[in-house]
Amino acid sequence: MRFLITGGTGLIGSKLVQKLLAKNHKITVLSRKPSTSVRILLSTSVLPISSLNSIGSNTYFDVIINLSGEPIMEKRWTNTYKKALLDSRIGITKELVKLVKKMQVKPKCFISASAIGYYGTSNSIATIHETDRCGDGFIASLCARWEQKAQEVKDLGIPTSIIRIPPVLAANGGIIQKLLPWYSLNLGCIMGNGKQLFPWVHIDDLVDAIQFIYNSKNNNEVYNIVAPEIIDNKTFSKLLAKRLKKIVFLRMPALLLKLILGDAAKILTNGQKISSDKLISAGFKFKYNTLNEALQDMFKK
Repeated sequence: MRFLITGGTGLIGSKLVQKLLAKNHKITVLSRKPSTSVRILLSTSVLPISSLNSIGSNTYFDVIINLSGEPIMEKRWTNTYKKALLDSRIGITKELVKLVKKMQVKPKCFISASAIGYYGTSNSIATIHETDRCGDGFIASLCARWEQKAQEVKDLGIPTSIIRIPPVLAANGGIIQKLLPWYSLNLGCIMGNGKQLFPWVHIDDLVDAIQFIYNSKNNNEVYNIVAPEIIDNKTFSKLLAKRLKKIVFLRMPALLLKLILGDAAKILTNGQKISSDKLISAGFKFKYNTLNEALQDMFKK
């Protein structure tokens, strides 16, 4: 099969590309930072994201997977960075819609990333499903606009799936990589009061779920790709510390996080109970159902 993947050199995209290459699929990767991808993707084509405009109408892809986007927690949410977050998601999705419209032969499936931030940061204790309404705040608004733009592909009659992604656990990137230096010094922290729920997913389960969706007859849906186990931030912090043979005794007050990160702090101090029942009912089986299983895999030594 032929794939077009935007954001294919990021944490999720590079893992997905590796698995697809192992199955001898042909892949074109569009990246905002193509020069950083050489060591990862030597056997596939990596082009700058600006190349979207030059892809001809006679080019064909079986599946288009849209993973592009500036990291949510990389910087404080200044007005400038908020614009970067929007442009790297909505702007690029808009260009993908233009591409699909002009393609003479349409793709069989379009998958576009979103985030569980769609539901907002209300600390609701109710179980949240894909049919629940969009929440409030900047990230919820960003996700809603991002998804609305992707749905324009669906309006063309092409099966389109939106995948709402939580924090991704991987040994070589994402939130774990950011926390390791602190935990190695016994400076790991419980965020806020620690009671906020912490939805998560192992990188392998996320990549496998994406492959499951484009191969499924249920490839025209919205899915929460979230591990089945429901944990809170305190449990996550303590289990990570235990796996690393460290201790966690510090607590980062919500007010201090607010001073450091601004509005972005809500992502760490608030959490919701996100259900993955829809994906499981469609036939997907998580390999890492519990945080202990996920951490054991990431730190096998």
